[in-house]
Amino acid sequence: MWIGRITILLQHALPTSKYPYPFFFILRSIHNIYLHTRLIYICQVSGEKDNSYIRKLEGHKDEVNAICWSPGGRYLASCSDDSTAKIWTVEEGLKFDLTGHVKEIFTLRWTPTGADSPNPNIPLYLCTASFDGTVKVWNGETGQLVYSLARDSQPVYSLAPSPDGKWLASGSLGGKISIWSLGSGELVRYICILFILTCGDFLSHFADSRN
Repeated sequence: MWIGRITILLQHALPTSKYPYPFFFILRSIHNIYLHTRLIYICQVSGEKDNSYIRKLEGHKDEVNAICWSPGGRYLASCSDDSTAKIWTVEEGLKFDLTGHVKEIFTLRWTPTGADSPNPNIPLYLCTASFDGTVKVWNGETGQLVYSLARDSQPVYSLAPSPDGKWLASGSLGGKISIWSLGSGELVRYICILFILTCGDFLSHFADSRN
């Protein structure tokens, strides 16, 4: 059942990972990420180096709006008012600079796919939502643009991939929800509701009807 809500998600803690980076995994230590205007700090909050940052990520030219770890914690994605999204690794820093949006990117989400995910046979995608009215879907392993999705010109504020990695819901200004196929990039359902935060039930019923 697809119960993801169309809301903003800022994921601040590194998920349980198969990548045992020895310098920041100490007894299942937890890591927080702090946004400081254009900078991102990855900080260790337990273990021998409490409250110290282990990596400063620099590259955005304007305020950072959202961050999100990929399944398993291999990659960190960020988006900004500079109209770019970026994919980082803790060891190497910037991996991919994703350009193509023409206005601010408000939020982003990884699909629950790829290695170390519940759906390892489906490619890993990063989805970005922008005030330019588009949702862009990027290959998380190559940085290549896969789809540019648009139903109308309204700013897109929220994203929710389905747990099986086959569908993506996007929410835009005015309570508009679009359901996209991540297999083809096609729009498969469109609905306008009064209160966008009540769309969880709709998404659940939609996912059930597709199974």
